[in-house]
Parts: sequence; C-alpha cells; structure tokens
Amino acid sequence: MGVLLVEGKCVLGAPSRRSPLTTARHRGRAREKGGAKPPSFLEVVQGDLLDGAHRRLPFSTATREARWLYIRTMSTEADAAKAQAMFAAVVRALGLLRPDTTPCGQPMSITEAHAIGELHAAGPLTQQDLADRLRLQKSSVSRLVDELCADGLVNRSPNPADKRSVLLVLTPLGTRRAKRLDAARRKLFARLLDQLSRGERRMVIAGLDRLEQAAHALS
Repeated sequence: MGVLLVEGKCVLGAPSRRSPLTTARHRGRAREKGGAKPPSFLEVVQGDLLDGAHRRLPFSTATREARWLYIRTMSTEADAAKAQAMFAAVVRALGLLRPDTTPCGQPMSITEAHAIGELHAAGPLTQQDLADRLRLQKSSVSRLVDELCADGLVNRSPNPADKRSVLLVLTPLGTRRAKRLDAARRKLFARLLDQLSRGERRMVIAGLDRLEQAAHALS
C-alpha cells in the first residue's frame, strides 16, 4: 500500500499496477531495461506521467486524491496572491494610504470619516458601540473621540440609559461634515461604476458583498 503525505495528511491507497511507482521491484526492472528515472511526486500529481506511446498512465485512487489536493492548494494560493495584489492596487489607486485626506477628497483621516459616518447613520452611540462598529480598540476610539470633540464635530452627552457611560453626538458642524462626506462618497463610486457595464456592476457588487461576509467570518 502506498502512502502519500499531502498538506500534513496521510493518503493511503494501492498504486496502479501499470504505474512506474508500483514497487521497488518494478522500478528496478525499469532501470534494467534502460527506462527513465522514476517520476517525482510533483510529476504524478500534476498528471505528467506518460508511457512510451505518450498515453497518460492510470492513476490509483490515492494518486487521484493527492492530485486533487495539490491542484486545489495551488489554485487557492495563486488566487490568494492575485487577490492580494489587486486589492493592494485598488487601495493605492483610491488614495487610502493618505493619512489626512479621504478617497473622496475630504480633509480628514479615513478613521475620522468612518466615525462621523457611523454617528450620522446610527445616531448617538456609546464609545463601546462605536468601537465595535469600527472594529477598533476602545483606547483607540477614546483618542479618536478626543480629536473629534476638539475639532467641534462631536459632543459627549450623558447617557440616560447608563450613568457610567456617555453618548457621542454629532454637533451641527459634524452633521454638515458627515452629509458632505456622504455626498462625496456617492459621487466617487458613481464615477467608478460608470466605467463598468451593467453586468460588471452586478458582479462587482455581489463579489464585494461576499468578500465582506468572508472578512467578517475571519474575525
């Protein structure tokens, strides 16, 4: 019985009788007859085994499973590398690396923009609620709120439901800034989608929705 180790798993199965990998005795006979060097595991799982008449040699059950695992792993790694490169390119193209300007051209950091956007969409929130929505540490949100309050965009108000916490409320200036930010975002994405066909738009939106679900599943 042959044993293959694939992705840390042992795959058991009897090699095909006609395969060059059958037994040491068969390999020895092949060498005595001047046959080629026994193929490597990589050649087997890639399906590159051909006999003298250039016919593909049969796979054993174990080899077929090993080949399937190899192809799946290589495909996933290749797709992951391509997705990472494309995602990084989009981040740079949209200007997400600029620390003090949003991709839609507003003069504030991306974190500040997301914070006032959440407060505008959801209404008053506690710092913990805001931290959960932004997926940030509570200490980071505390510093962020200090900056927003200093800029006159947010006020801390007593929380009638819990005297131990405060509610974060947008000021009139913060509300105007949030509305301007929302309008600028919509304009930016409208310009992006204008470059795509209707079918491409549906695919992009569906893909982003599924990618968001996958990202949430990781956390």
